[in-house]
Amino acid sequence: MNKICVRDVRFADIMAGANQRELHWAPERVMKAYKKLLTGHHAWGEEFMPDLMRGFASMQEILPMLDCVLRHVNEPLSMPMTIIYGLEKLHADEEWTRKRVLHIHVIGAAEKEMMTGQVFEEILHRLPHLTLCGPDLQQMVGHTCAAEIDMTTCRECFEKGCGRTHDFVPKTYHEFVAEGGEDPYEEPDLAAAFNSGMSQEDTESWRETLRCLVERRVPTLFTAYNEEEAKAEAAILREALAGTDMSLHPDLGQVRNPWGSLNSRTEPNKITGFYAVNGWLAGGFGFA
Repeated sequence: MNKICVRDVRFADIMAGANQRELHWAPERVMKAYKKLLTGHHAWGEEFMPDLMRGFASMQEILPMLDCVLRHVNEPLSMPMTIIYGLEKLHADEEWTRKRVLHIHVIGAAEKEMMTGQVFEEILHRLPHLTLCGPDLQQMVGHTCAAEIDMTTCRECFEKGCGRTHDFVPKTYHEFVAEGGEDPYEEPDLAAAFNSGMSQEDTESWRETLRCLVERRVPTLFTAYNEEEAKAEAAILREALAGTDMSLHPDLGQVRNPWGSLNSRTEPNKITGFYAVNGWLAGGFGFA
């Protein structure tokens, strides 16, 4: 870990004067057929390093530090990759990979999900209609009005007629559902909440959202920053599932996320420990 930190500091020094948008990267290749995700220790490198080498081939000074580049760019990518991982685990078969329209709801969405929206095209490349729903979006789209945006795609997706639409809803998810949602509301293929912090903030509001998800039998996945948060949030999820025919999926509860960020940071209010964006899976449940 210490050696990685030293390399990342050197990389940060090299990139100090660069435009950060240059490193908001996602691969432009489009897969010919869906293939299941890798889950081993080197999954990120095996999946994305060949594309990074092609993408940064003209930046000779960066090539020896591609491991640092991967740790930098993979954080936004952890969102679509975690979504795909959740879809694989929470659906009984691969029928979802053949759907013409895939509906994904991102619950508790905030600025990061909105400002790095281009990385969600990775879902399109691997097989969507994406709904970002959360009160924190009020600062970006207004307090009452939802916004629907047809997102720009790469040339190959455009030529194939593939597209993705992002809906931004500045409300809690249970408010979104109660008020009609997508007119009419349609259950998504997956609902995902990234680093929700529901065990520490707005817990009662999150419980209302969970009741809504369970009642409508929506396949759902929650991530957390660290093991402590994952355990606390798994307890809330189990409470929400009590008395139903479902429990947390064994591969999606209180475990490290194989598609969490590789960029570990020191805990801000502790002497020891690290956290990572989407680093842990707090729990997932489905009704397949």
